[in-house]
Amino acid sequence: SVKGTRVGTVADENGFYRLRAPENGTLVFSSVGFNSTEQSITTGNLNAFLTQVDNNLQEVVVVGYGISRKKNLTASVSVLNGLAGSAAGILIRGAASVNGNYEHLIVIDGIPYNGKLEDLDPAMTASITTLKGEVGIALYGTRAANGVLLITTKKAANELITLDVDNPQSGNSLRRNFRDDAYWHPALQTDKEGKVRFSVTFPDDLTSWRTFAIAMGENKRTGFAEGMIRSFKPISVNLSIPPFALVGDSINVISKTLNYGADSISLTRKIKLNDQLIKEGQLNFKNSFIDTVTATIPDIDSMLFHVDIQKMDGYFDGEERTIPVFKQGVTETLGIFVALENDTTFSIEMDPALGEINLYAEASLFPVLLDEMEHLRRYEFLCNEQIASKLKALLSKKKVYKLLGKDFIEERLVEDYISRLNKNKTGNLWGWWANNEPSAWISLHVVEALLEAEKEGYKINLSKSVLTDYLLFNMENYRGLDKLLTIRLLQKMEAKVDYKTFIDSLQKGVNNFSLYELLRFTEIKQQADINIKTDSLIATSKQTLFGNLYWGEEKFSFFDNSVQNTLLMYRILERTGGHSTTLKKIRNYFLEKRKSGQWRNTYESSLILETILPGLVTGNKASRGSSISFSDLPGEEITTFPFQKMVDGGNKIQVTKKGDLPVYFTAYQQLWNKKPEAVANAFTVKSFFEKDMETITELKAGEPVNLKIHVIVKGDADYVLIDIPIPAGCSYQDKPQPNTNNEVHREYFKNKVSIFCSSLKQGSYSFIIPLLPRYNGRYNLNPAKAEMMYFPTFFGREGLRQVKIK
Repeated sequence: SVKGTRVGTVADENGFYRLRAPENGTLVFSSVGFNSTEQSITTGNLNAFLTQVDNNLQEVVVVGYGISRKKNLTASVSVLNGLAGSAAGILIRGAASVNGNYEHLIVIDGIPYNGKLEDLDPAMTASITTLKGEVGIALYGTRAANGVLLITTKKAANELITLDVDNPQSGNSLRRNFRDDAYWHPALQTDKEGKVRFSVTFPDDLTSWRTFAIAMGENKRTGFAEGMIRSFKPISVNLSIPPFALVGDSINVISKTLNYGADSISLTRKIKLNDQLIKEGQLNFKNSFIDTVTATIPDIDSMLFHVDIQKMDGYFDGEERTIPVFKQGVTETLGIFVALENDTTFSIEMDPALGEINLYAEASLFPVLLDEMEHLRRYEFLCNEQIASKLKALLSKKKVYKLLGKDFIEERLVEDYISRLNKNKTGNLWGWWANNEPSAWISLHVVEALLEAEKEGYKINLSKSVLTDYLLFNMENYRGLDKLLTIRLLQKMEAKVDYKTFIDSLQKGVNNFSLYELLRFTEIKQQADINIKTDSLIATSKQTLFGNLYWGEEKFSFFDNSVQNTLLMYRILERTGGHSTTLKKIRNYFLEKRKSGQWRNTYESSLILETILPGLVTGNKASRGSSISFSDLPGEEITTFPFQKMVDGGNKIQVTKKGDLPVYFTAYQQLWNKKPEAVANAFTVKSFFEKDMETITELKAGEPVNLKIHVIVKGDADYVLIDIPIPAGCSYQDKPQPNTNNEVHREYFKNKVSIFCSSLKQGSYSFIIPLLPRYNGRYNLNPAKAEMMYFPTFFGREGLRQVKIK
């Protein structure tokens, strides 16, 4: 918002915003749970980084959804039985007040009471809790300035004694639902009086909730209001545990029971881990009692922590938290994939140390493609390339489902990806991530996905005329491959432009083209209805041991490689016609390249799917005319597909296929390496903790540290992903998005940080993750890893290690 006004704006999910502001002035940046900051208005993009609000629980106590110094809580709460007596200097007598002769606030079973104290029947009262000072004001406002009487009736107390833990009464609950946000209503409209009403159910957190009302009226005028919602329990118990754990972690589980009364209390406390009772006993204390239990995390998916307290009068409170448990180490997969066309026999032999071999055979290509589509959909990152790839995969899946007579139920996900791509533009084009520098190949990829969605009936909100004008205006600025890709983008949009002029200009440098550029240029000419010759291109093909065809080198150049070149050649030959046998051998080459279970990266995967699928959705049906047999399974001839079986990994297996129709076969071993050793391949990775410019080996709870990652790059690398796990006992002190080292984006997950760099030249680089150690214990730290995102076989990592927090 602009300081001194009520004019503001809201950032989108990627943190980008627009705001009308004067030439001079100050902008105020604020967000729930973060410290506000101010910046002077300047021209151009303005970035703001907010730091999290840090509440040190050793110095403050959360009361009444407010923050109070612990020293100020002394004698602020008292508990009495009946309607007479005194506590902490407060006299309870008939119509008398809590403090002198001033009126106090009476709350009966949680409901404010406007009558007089002497009108109440003492026989109905089970207990009275008195509040005074800032505790009462924090809960009930200024009307509680002279004190509060919290009265529990005997009827309510009797109900609490028969408490059902799974169906607790109001005010007595086993809290299970915890989260940082309470509710969000994004589309409310006021009535004619300008009022809005809605109902919400809050999470179980005993904390204060800052509420924000953000409104927009006519002419896009905006405004907002802020408030506070509070809650309170006079006696409560809470757990202090990390948000996740790794198998083998040894963590200190802290249970803290708080009493805001002035008198000592007696209650029963239970602590359970995974429903197993660990600690039980009677507690007698005045202000607080802290339990510490050490838990070693077993090899399971999640860990359940439980604590509860109960008084003799039935008062109950408890917390139950479940945290995810991640495995130590990394997944490793080795295997082969082959398309078996004619009668053939071959052998496979794998490492017996890796355990069983998974054999799988399918007589239809569609299950293979559907598996790849699902793999694309599950991929965790969402840069523009990956969103476009996911969108292409879903559209391909929809076509296959239609052919197979299955219902496609992911329409909303398609629309979400379209919406994300529309929001992630940089001007008229797209970069790797939102608001990155525009990239020709990513823009082409995105537009292809959007146009395919439009063909399927989706609204894409793409102004082709605006984009065409923009590309033509800037055409003179494009060089080399970018120019080829830009012309292809214009063709994809069916722009009415003079392609021959562009083609004639490019023809002058054709002798300097790489194979990829030559094939791109050939495709452009073909799409412009200019005659091309394919014989010389076909003659440059190469053949695999299985007789499949490809073009180019088996290398890891991002564009000029065998997969990209072969995709272009497939499209050129398919449009030319008369090359069905060659196209079949190319399809099988792509299947052969899927030997490890998936294709190399999301970009190539989506291109392969969209390229080969159209030729397969013309009535392809699973064939049962072929058979396959294995020497490891004597006498068993498989004619029914799909076929899947696990076999002993210690034997050499001979595979025999008979029949004219293809069988798609894969064999692989997969294991979880619990103790991965360091690998120095294309990258060397080392990480260490640093405080005050010095390396430390032991962390101290409450003292911020930096997790520093040192990466040595052995050769120039494009599109590098650096995965950095963090210890379970730490949280993020800050979540910066630096622009050094060609970083374009950081993704902060619960258990790791993923850093994306557009390119890293040969040399050394350092990356810093600011952390705050919070939970005592001994934690396992999975290896930090650097890899070429689109060619992950080029990677490097450190080994597994341990971190101690005290």
